[in-house]
Amino acid sequence: MEKKKLLPWLAISALAVVVVAVLLLPSSEEQRQNVTSVSTASDRAELEAVLGEMKRTWQPNAKRKLLRKAAGKIERLEAPLLDLLAESHPLRTEAIQLAADLKVTRSRGAIARLATQGPEQLRPPAILAVERLDPWSQLELLGFLEDKPAVVRAALKLCASRDDRPLAEILRLLSHDDADVREAAIQAIPNEMDSHDVRELVAVARSATDAQALHFIRALGRTKRSSEVE
Repeated sequence: MEKKKLLPWLAISALAVVVVAVLLLPSSEEQRQNVTSVSTASDRAELEAVLGEMKRTWQPNAKRKLLRKAAGKIERLEAPLLDLLAESHPLRTEAIQLAADLKVTRSRGAIARLATQGPEQLRPPAILAVERLDPWSQLELLGFLEDKPAVVRAALKLCASRDDRPLAEILRLLSHDDADVREAAIQAIPNEMDSHDVRELVAVARSATDAQALHFIRALGRTKRSSEVE
């Protein structure tokens, strides 16, 4: 009789153990996250290997081959690439370049933050990379032209590639204290300028120092209407 009374309790206890065991098992979501984290660790290692090779490679053909190889893995490399861009990592310059080369549009926000708030050495390559992903607005570009010389030079490089370049600001930078900025401004001068722009260039040139005068002469030499200047 006692055994008959114990059987239901034993059955209930066994069922309780099974229920607790099931509850303690990781959910399907937890299992998926565990698999993902292992995959991400593997992909991160592969990404760092690609970036390290980019840093060591200087031959154009070798770089193109490396980019083609990376492009075939971009679905796996994109997540660790975005993570790395948000970290203080020694390969961030190469990560910026890779994101731009492979048109990883999701990286624009992270790279734009580096362009505006990042370490000084990362800002110029980040500025150039963002332009390739989704161009800066004209207002943003003008802001960069008021920044530190290295940033101004990068912005002038972008100006040289645009049809709607801010000519007045470029002409002003021909008088910049930094000789490299003045050189970049010359390269940003359009090959064709109307008579009004040429006269404006001459007006700015009249206040140039001896050190700046050569840059104005060279800037005038780039324009097809320089012969109109008296």
